This record gives sequence, C-alpha cells and structure tokens, in this order.
Amino acid sequence: MSAALDSFSHIVQGRHSTRAFLPDAVDSSVLQQIVQSARQAPSGANLQPGSFIQVQGAARARLSADLVASFRAGTQEVDD
Repeated sequence: MSAALDSFSHIVQGRHSTRAFLPDAVDSSVLQQIVQSARQAPSGANLQPGSFIQVQGAARARLSADLVASFRAGTQEVDD
C-alpha cells in the first residue's frame, strides 16, 4: 500500500460521529484555540464564510430551546 493510500485509510477509518456529549463546560482557552485553528483553515474559493459566536449559561439554554422549537415547528429560517 502506498504511503498516500495508507494515510487516507488511516484518516477515514479513524473518523467517527459523536452522538452524545459530556455536560462539562469547555475551557475558554480551548475554545479560543479551536476557533483560531478554524480561522486558519482554507475555505472554498477563498470565500472565508465562517463566523463564530460563543454563547454560554442561561443565554445558551434559551438559544438552544428556541432553535429546537423552531426546528420542530418547521419555522427555522433558511439563508439563500
């Protein structure tokens, strides 16, 4: 197996989807590092479409409840 194919296989086979999360808060410094890394990642056609908003505590709970209610009602907005 070539090195490129071996590398690709390792990436694909190591991928997984997380279905549940711990209730523990993520440290702000960790979030900052993640966002900084994401900002440095390439974007398609250099469009740089990403933006980030950090919401915690009661505001996050309200936002989450509103998003779930909108989804269930089928009223979530869709950007064109």
